[in-house]
Amino acid sequence: MSNNVLANVVSSNKKTHILLLSFSFFLFIYQILFAEQFHSESDVNFSLKLEIVVDKFSSRLLKNESKEVIAVVDIFNYETQERDARGDAIEEKLTNLLYEKLPNQVVPNFEILYLRQEWKSRFPDIMHEPLTEDIVKLSNADWMLTGTHGNIAGELSLDLKLYDFKSGNLLWQTFVGSEKNEVNGEVKSISEEMLPEKYEQRNSQVHFPQTEHFFAQDFTATSYDRLLEQEVGAESKLESPALVIPETVDENILKNPEAMVKIPAGEFLMGSDVGDEDELPDHLVFIQSFYLDQHEVTNENYSKCLTCERGHGGFDTTDPQQPVVYVDWNNADAYCKSQNKRLPTEAEWEYAARAG
Repeated sequence: MSNNVLANVVSSNKKTHILLLSFSFFLFIYQILFAEQFHSESDVNFSLKLEIVVDKFSSRLLKNESKEVIAVVDIFNYETQERDARGDAIEEKLTNLLYEKLPNQVVPNFEILYLRQEWKSRFPDIMHEPLTEDIVKLSNADWMLTGTHGNIAGELSLDLKLYDFKSGNLLWQTFVGSEKNEVNGEVKSISEEMLPEKYEQRNSQVHFPQTEHFFAQDFTATSYDRLLEQEVGAESKLESPALVIPETVDENILKNPEAMVKIPAGEFLMGSDVGDEDELPDHLVFIQSFYLDQHEVTNENYSKCLTCERGHGGFDTTDPQQPVVYVDWNNADAYCKSQNKRLPTEAEWEYAARAG
């Protein structure tokens, strides 16, 4: 009996050692790949803008009596809504800047990377990346800082959003980029004099409405060029659009895409306390707003994708206006990409289905 216990302990230690070695190697390669991400002139300018935003953000957090822990997780590519090398580099830089200012309130980047590896080792059969909420939950953070990055007219831009993890409330939002990318018009920003009142309200569990264009409840929404004006004492009203587009884009583009419906942002309880391992445990998931096709993809629609294939079976459909069937995941993904779209995530699909 003692030999079996000893063998199990040795086996467990070996697995842990292998996991740590794999993570160390991954982290080493990661640092090599992303060390040169911000060396162009445009990227250097972006880094300076990001540092100014972090300084403002950190100084206001330091004034708060409660010390919430923040996790920077998932800076997605705006076009693909997926993680990429540039997003990972921004995520790492943003985390490091915040960690320098708030070492006791920011989850280190290497810990987030380790949690991703740990999640994948626990669920090796799951092909998709862990959800943002899963990583934040594993990190024990109170707030999550996430967002999207894009490239407009050759300039790197970043739309950041800060959420309270438990409630899913949007606490703060800012845009890092050139002023020329802002939409015409102005919105009112919360003044710094209102900051203590806002903290008091939030801590008293006062909930504020959420909309796509709703800005900071606790902080002032800012962009880099306006920040520079504030530094020299200029007063101005700011705008931080939730959707960043060039001024030359026709306003009609902002309307709902044809044959698509907008699913509003919200939260729901995903998973179960009983069931398969990949469904455990039930957890609160916050979904950002997204667009979903209003109708099924027909055979006629699908036939326009020259690289897409489909199978055949006993319940086949042949009419051009009937929904296409016997399409596997890879071909469905290829069809979406041919339409400049993407498949909904598992969480998005369940959220939309529950809405009826």
